[in-house]
Amino acid sequence: MNALIDVSGQVLDIGFIWKYYQESLKSLNFRKNYFIMACLGKIDMDALENFDIGIDLFETPTSYFDSLVTELENLIKFNLLSAIEGRIRHNLAVRINDKQNNFMSGQFAVLHAHAHNQAAKISFQGKQGILQAWKRYLADEPEKLAMLAELESILELRHWLAHGRWWNLQPTCHLSVEDVKDIVENALHAMDL
Repeated sequence: MNALIDVSGQVLDIGFIWKYYQESLKSLNFRKNYFIMACLGKIDMDALENFDIGIDLFETPTSYFDSLVTELENLIKFNLLSAIEGRIRHNLAVRINDKQNNFMSGQFAVLHAHAHNQAAKISFQGKQGILQAWKRYLADEPEKLAMLAELESILELRHWLAHGRWWNLQPTCHLSVEDVKDIVENALHAMDL
């Protein structure tokens, strides 16, 4: 008898990640506007001491805040792409643990067996991966299959963000944070997760 796959209850929620992004962006914009007001003399310059901003590293104060927004967006993109992988892997574990009698559970059981009953060793992508199993399931639903293919096409962005951004990223992966969120939500919808 196979042991159950140990799963955490910490699967990230896409809605929470998006709310965090919006709140963080508002905060950065507030700080930027506050700083600009101080530079224009509309607010006491002494108030800027609370900001502890290393503006001298940047050409202009706005470039400093723009770089913060860019970094926030990269973190949110990474979080969104990590969250969908977590949600999909969690679904795999639940289906295997519950021994559900349906196509996807059977596909996942085969993947689990090929990985010597070690869920962490099941590939996310590739011919023997979780996404390939979903593609087989969605083969008769071209619209949903296209949503999954779109997700798969941007997973290089996740790898680029996770591994230090040391190589040049393919132009197709230069997406806005809103585009990444939409792709993630569409893929989750396609899989009914």
